[in-house]
Amino acid sequence: MWLAAQTAIGTAGQPRRMALVTLAELWGLEPGDLDALGGPAWLVARRSGFLEVLAGMALPSEKEEVWRYSPIDAIDLGEYAPVKPGRSVARWADLEVTDDWRTLPGADLVIELLGEGATPAAVVVTDAGTPCGIWLGDEALPGPGSPAASHPGSPAASHPGSPTASPVGRTVLPALEPSDLLPDAPEPPADVIVGMNDVLFPRPVLVGIEDKQELLQPVVIVHGASSLEEGQSGSSPVWFPRTQVRVGAGASVQVIEVFTSGSAQSMVVPVTEMEVGDGATLHYVCLQILGPSTVQIAEQRSRVGTGGSLLAGTIALGGSYSRLRVDSSLDGDRGTSRLLSGYFGSGSQIMDFRTFQRHAAPRTSSDLLFKGAMAEEARSVYTGLITMLKGAAKSDAFQTNRNLVLGERAHADSVPNLDIAENDVRCSHASAVGPVDPDQRYYLESRGIPPALADRLIVLGFFQEVSEVLSGALPGAPGVRAALETYLTAKADAAGLADAAKAAAGLADAAKADAARAAAGLADPQADTARADTARADAPSRFHSATGPRSKGSSHS
Repeated sequence: MWLAAQTAIGTAGQPRRMALVTLAELWGLEPGDLDALGGPAWLVARRSGFLEVLAGMALPSEKEEVWRYSPIDAIDLGEYAPVKPGRSVARWADLEVTDDWRTLPGADLVIELLGEGATPAAVVVTDAGTPCGIWLGDEALPGPGSPAASHPGSPAASHPGSPTASPVGRTVLPALEPSDLLPDAPEPPADVIVGMNDVLFPRPVLVGIEDKQELLQPVVIVHGASSLEEGQSGSSPVWFPRTQVRVGAGASVQVIEVFTSGSAQSMVVPVTEMEVGDGATLHYVCLQILGPSTVQIAEQRSRVGTGGSLLAGTIALGGSYSRLRVDSSLDGDRGTSRLLSGYFGSGSQIMDFRTFQRHAAPRTSSDLLFKGAMAEEARSVYTGLITMLKGAAKSDAFQTNRNLVLGERAHADSVPNLDIAENDVRCSHASAVGPVDPDQRYYLESRGIPPALADRLIVLGFFQEVSEVLSGALPGAPGVRAALETYLTAKADAAGLADAAKAAAGLADAAKADAARAAAGLADPQADTARADTARADAPSRFHSATGPRSKGSSHS
């Protein structure tokens, strides 16, 4: 495996909607900033190319379908300024590689996700997008004879105790060239704000797995913002993390990526790119626990080759406005993807998800499940599009979005879509928005469980399907399921549902009541099992539900 970074920072100028002023002017950036930042010639040229592309693009508007229902018009980018980079680091060899990952910032979070006693393959910690700590396990170290063993930017060049052989998993991608790291020719981005990441990211984290290699333990990447300070003239900082995961043909890897921030107002614009080679497997799980005053405008991009398999999931709990765009393309015959998300909003949070499942090859299969719960005055937005291109015959695509609305002022929008240009395909979409099922609540209340506690159990059970799948995809992180459930439980507390102490007391009282009824011969002997099953039951899909047909033939949208 190879972890690598390159230096890049720059400016972006583009017309601001309804005002003849560029973003570069709003942020007080000077044209010479690009030259002053240095870096490889190809990277400087690439920044300049993207700057020219972005300069011709207007900022997004709620009038655009992909931004419909969002608060984008209310976000004033003039209140933000890019984070100034720390010391210029062009090579991993210039960064300190620690011998003990437990000494890194965020180590407690890594331990919580992995479980006591588990060891990662590698850990990378970034601060405001800049790598600040690295640990490489034996699985992650390249051995002599591998393409990067003598590369000046390779961890093997400076890490003490590099292996004397090159066992499975200790291999790397070839030396960094433009084609290895980023596309050489800039193209207009789908999202101009996310497009700024191509000009403004400090250094990307690149995880590369060579052909037929397998990492049994997960790579953990923690993006924090502990050093953020106010920008120019008191502006709030905006930072641009960048992660790329390359999985070679027949290889396999697990990746956990975490985004966290403090309570100060800021904006984060992360991009995560995943490339799954022919016959390769990638299991990726993202945990978003940003601070309450952080705006996130994020994008995940993935491409899957012939016979490749991708599982990508996100748990989103933080941020004031949290937006994630997922672009997943199945480019090779028999490629598969499974996309999942669990999101929980409270207070006045806005959760925004836009998904695009693209089938470009025959016999491909994609399955999407996004589940959300909105409490208090929170609201969510989901729009999804399945695209079956010509040549994608015998492909299957499924898209499901389910939402629980837990208060009179909470709200959820859900808009699934199909676009089919090929015969002999199967597509279905379904969306559901509704309150807690009164039948489920009544069943629990009839067993002596208070209403608020019943709602809590139903909501946590609603997310169980997602947490089970994601934890099952990370065998190298046995603690991840308990960690995800802990975060979801804490979110239920924040949303005003019955707290954990009351939950335990309520369950104990219910158990005593069941025992008394059983002793009197009044209870079904399987009542306890029924209650447990019901507590974890899924939310109803009969409220405002719309299910698309399994389609053969002409296009639908």
